[in-house]
Amino acid sequence: NIDLASNLLSGNLPPDLGHRLPKLLAIQLAGNNLGGVIPVSITNCSQLIILELSTNRFTGSIPDALGDLKLLQYLTLQRNNLTSDPTSVELSFITSLTKCKNLKFLSLHDNPLNGLLPASIGNLSASLQMLYIGTSGIKGTIPSQTGNLTNLLLLDLRSNHLTGGIPTAFKDLQNLQGLTVGDNNLNGTLDNLCNLHSLTLIDLTTNQFSGSLPECFGNMTSLRDLTLGNNFLVSA
Repeated sequence: NIDLASNLLSGNLPPDLGHRLPKLLAIQLAGNNLGGVIPVSITNCSQLIILELSTNRFTGSIPDALGDLKLLQYLTLQRNNLTSDPTSVELSFITSLTKCKNLKFLSLHDNPLNGLLPASIGNLSASLQMLYIGTSGIKGTIPSQTGNLTNLLLLDLRSNHLTGGIPTAFKDLQNLQGLTVGDNNLNGTLDNLCNLHSLTLIDLTTNQFSGSLPECFGNMTSLRDLTLGNNFLVSA
């Protein structure tokens, strides 16, 4: 389509993309120089499984309407200039994505989202395995409902402004293999990680964790990488 190619060459997605190509299964445009807003019409691509727009120059809010892509499995929007809805202190688009019951991979890191994680994060797809929201200006605490994501393999919340402790509900993340929450303002002890025997990577560096390293860490036989620098931990 000549008009579509012209739009892409001009650096923007056409506003009527979803109406022109409603049967698309995948949109993979990562690593280009595309800008402007993500057109809401993209939700007309109701069969979309993969939406990959990372490492571009997209601006504006992440559309809540992305939740209408009910078959979506893979969503990557990292490394753009995307924001959340400015009328809400919470990341409202996360609530909308709870309608995507097949979502397995969600990457939002390196965007100025600057909001709170909603409790609805625990209602994301039961199939979700990878969740990346690092370096995104996230504030507030880690919702306890995150513990509902029992098939999660990796949780990356590094380099934000998170406060509070590791939620007790993390004990339910029995499949979790990687946890990176370094460079935040998290505090408390590390006891709530004791039951996560599948962990191979833990990065807690540059926070305000205190107390001693729990003896249970010695039972994490899969652990390969443990980073604890710049905290207030003491020897037992």
